[in-house]
Amino acid sequence: MAVAACGGEPDQTQLEREVQDYLQGVVAPAELTDVSCPPNAPIRPGSTFLCNGLVEGAFYEAHVTIIDEQGRREVRPRQAVMQVNATETALGAEAATALGFDVQADCGDDQYLVVSVNQTFLCKLSQSGSGATQDIEVKVLNENGAIEWTLKG
Repeated sequence: MAVAACGGEPDQTQLEREVQDYLQGVVAPAELTDVSCPPNAPIRPGSTFLCNGLVEGAFYEAHVTIIDEQGRREVRPRQAVMQVNATETALGAEAATALGFDVQADCGDDQYLVVSVNQTFLCKLSQSGSGATQDIEVKVLNENGAIEWTLKG
């Protein structure tokens, strides 16, 4: 996503504020804090650098590319911020459809998971009624939180 710079070449504080403002919209409703970009990051067309911050206390990083002389930039997150309740609901529904019986997913007690693209995390499926459990490995496909899963064991 391109982010426009305000009034010429941005200073460090302005750059970090604009990157944080953009990324806050990406991670909402989670909270993004402590965004920092490299000091003296080159603000010229084609330059790239990483900015990082914390999402609900977890490390979060974005790749920034300067697009033009006005300092417009593309900001692309390197992780997805997964709302655990929503992820559990989607996994449970998908797995129930695939398996042919009702299951519930449990991905832990955190409200959010911050997971790098192409990385995995484990959840547990519980069969409704019998209580039988099975581990499920969840792979994050992109920064928007698209996932695929496989049963483990």
